[in-house]
Amino acid sequence: MIELSQGQALALDQLIDIAARSDGALEVIGEPYQKEGEREVWLRIAIETRGYRHPGGMPLRDREPLALRIHPDFPFRKPEVYFRHKRYKGYPHVQWGSYICLYQSQGEYAPADGMFGLLERVRIWMQAAGKGELDPVDAPLHPPVAYVTSQTAFVVRANTPVVEQGGQIWFGRASLKRLDEGRRFDLVGWSHVSEDWGDEHRTNDFAGAVLLTAPLGSEYPKKVSDLTDALEGAGLSFGDLYVMLRIVSTMTADGSPGYLVLGAPMRRRAAGEPLKQHLTVWEIGIDPMRALREIIRTGGNAEAARGELVKWLVEADVLWCALMEDRQEIVQRRDESSPLAPIRGKRILLLGCGALGSAVAEMLVRAGAYQLHLVDYAKVRPGVLVRQRYADSDIGQIKSHALKGRLDALGLPCEVSADAHDLSLIALPHFNLGDFDLMIDATASTQVTNRLERDLNNTKLAIPLLAMTISATAGHGCVVVRMPEFLGGPHGLLRQAKLEAVARNPNHPLIAAFWPKPGSTNIFQPEPGCSEPTFIASSADIDYHASAMLNVGVAHLAELDSNQAAMDLMTAPWVRRTPQEHRPGRLQGKGKHPGQFSTRKTRICWSIFSAPQHNECDFGPRLLIRDQC
Repeated sequence: MIELSQGQALALDQLIDIAARSDGALEVIGEPYQKEGEREVWLRIAIETRGYRHPGGMPLRDREPLALRIHPDFPFRKPEVYFRHKRYKGYPHVQWGSYICLYQSQGEYAPADGMFGLLERVRIWMQAAGKGELDPVDAPLHPPVAYVTSQTAFVVRANTPVVEQGGQIWFGRASLKRLDEGRRFDLVGWSHVSEDWGDEHRTNDFAGAVLLTAPLGSEYPKKVSDLTDALEGAGLSFGDLYVMLRIVSTMTADGSPGYLVLGAPMRRRAAGEPLKQHLTVWEIGIDPMRALREIIRTGGNAEAARGELVKWLVEADVLWCALMEDRQEIVQRRDESSPLAPIRGKRILLLGCGALGSAVAEMLVRAGAYQLHLVDYAKVRPGVLVRQRYADSDIGQIKSHALKGRLDALGLPCEVSADAHDLSLIALPHFNLGDFDLMIDATASTQVTNRLERDLNNTKLAIPLLAMTISATAGHGCVVVRMPEFLGGPHGLLRQAKLEAVARNPNHPLIAAFWPKPGSTNIFQPEPGCSEPTFIASSADIDYHASAMLNVGVAHLAELDSNQAAMDLMTAPWVRRTPQEHRPGRLQGKGKHPGQFSTRKTRICWSIFSAPQHNECDFGPRLLIRDQC
């Protein structure tokens, strides 16, 4: 008699309860048992699957015998489900010949549902298997499995060459970028065997590549002999395989493992898309590589070497490398439809690499900007590390140069350049503005704002300008968007907003934050007496405001006409307000349609995100204040 954990006892109780209510569709067979050295408990069951059989589907029997492997920490650890035979080896989502892959990810399993949820998932799986719909044409295609047995990892960056199903097998090389002392390679390109590979000698950064035109099995072999059989079944002759192995042995440096990238049309990102190549990387270890090289050196052509090569193939194991996909053709971006999606592919000029600028810069690179030009001449000082994207090793460096290094280290495909230029001396004329799609001013500097204002009188800015700043205590943010044909700049817009807003309600908290009365705020100097005044804010404050203002600003780029501008004043949710400030409708606009206004040129939006009510208030003929209070 084995001792069950509390979780295993719960699983057994639930299973017996389900069987008792199933009218014979589920049967629990025998007693729980354990395998030697395991803490998991195995339960044998049989389920009725007679009604699930359909032509073209998995040939299920009337009742299928299954085995459940229950972890002591059930229900928090997902049970494993196996067929108690290997009749369905090679079918989609049947691994190791018998393991049933029920979930695409661990997150799909709900512990609260226990055995009830698990067996419902089994029922759904069996229904789909019986119809042959485990990989339906109107859904992403689940890739086959190659069990990792190598310590080397590959990250695939480059899309594969187009290989037509039923056409010619593609032979060539994969261009590799060696990282982490050879424990990782990035696959960054492909070259056909007919192309000129240059005068290259043996290297430890070489990989051969074979892209098939027919699929392989759903579970890749562990033995080289089984792999060659599978490849021949997919149309790769022994002679062609021999040629590729010969190329790998010739191009790979002595004392290094060899790599052969294998592809087969077995991936699909979305419904209706043509099949893409599913990639795996076969590693030939150092000792097998030496043996292979000797066989090829002494064997001559494929037929002469076949005997020795077959012997090597029978004895050798396949080492499958870990492979992580980053190909656009099969991977969907995790920020695909986010507010910053329009940044993808843009060329951006970023003024200022301080608190806001350094945070915004990283967001732009991660959002997929094509080019980012950083401008700042200040140096990194020790005190800024509490809220700016720098490290101790950056102290004393020019901010734009240090930030470029940190952004380059992200490894994302954005061309980052740095410029140590003093914008207070000359701003717009310093740049070839035709090289950019968007300019962002994150300097939060009155001098730079005034310089930009004057330059706009003499220089046509044919791209949108987005400017952002925060209040003295970082409780409020201000983002201005100026479209190319708008007359004036951010300084004039702020001045106009101040006049109209003060005339309407001089006591509004946003007015006090951005246009305080003289003497109402204390000047903060990090080094009293000898440093520039700045605002008080943590890194969390900065990240909140930088992301919120960037999202709002980018949204305006799509909303505004070419001759319009917008300004949003935003209060952070953590800022406490007095009961009087919470009164709804205090700034309710008056007009034919109160609360709904439109303007031709400018709008000002007051956004207090934590407020329960949204009112719009007309502050003048050209200004709109959307007040949420």
